[in-house]
Amino acid sequence: MSYYIRECNIGDIPKLVKLEKLCFPDPWTEEMFRTEFDNPLVTYYVAEIDEDSQDESKNTESYNGDKSDVSNPDSSTDMIAAKDGGIIGYIGFLTVAGECQINNVAVHPDYRKQEIASELLELVINETEDQGVTFWTLEVRVGNVAALKLYERFGFKQVGLRPYYYEDGAGAVLMTKELSNEIDRVENREGESELI
Repeated sequence: MSYYIRECNIGDIPKLVKLEKLCFPDPWTEEMFRTEFDNPLVTYYVAEIDEDSQDESKNTESYNGDKSDVSNPDSSTDMIAAKDGGIIGYIGFLTVAGECQINNVAVHPDYRKQEIASELLELVINETEDQGVTFWTLEVRVGNVAALKLYERFGFKQVGLRPYYYEDGAGAVLMTKELSNEIDRVENREGESELI
């Protein structure tokens, strides 16, 4: 399976809503996404199956040209995702005044553990850092161990708890990542140290 990452557009909203319902117990509605898309400070990217790919046994080429080792989901899953336009993941974020709030990260359940969320997150961190962002924040549902580990791998730290954050009463862990100075920025880009 091969996929690529592109900027999302308003026509993708129905597909995002379907993916939300597959991924979350309290999914965003179409109206919530439309409100997001009306905000010029908000950006969304989607991971989409490359329908032109002929050989699904080859490794996936990511947005930056790096190869990632991706196992192949069964062909019925490919057909389901392709039927809905091939969107298998997305990320949404708001950037303002040197800060980035990551609002949503979702990957289709059949395509998880293939580094899709990692590539989306890496793209957003690198792009916003290039725009001068030095502080990132997000919330993670309490108990979502996989997401907590992913964000910690990218240098996010748990800094607080938001009780009853979700509609079903579940709390959220507040996580932040900060580049404290120019040395951190250089080390992160050269890969000489772990992300801060």
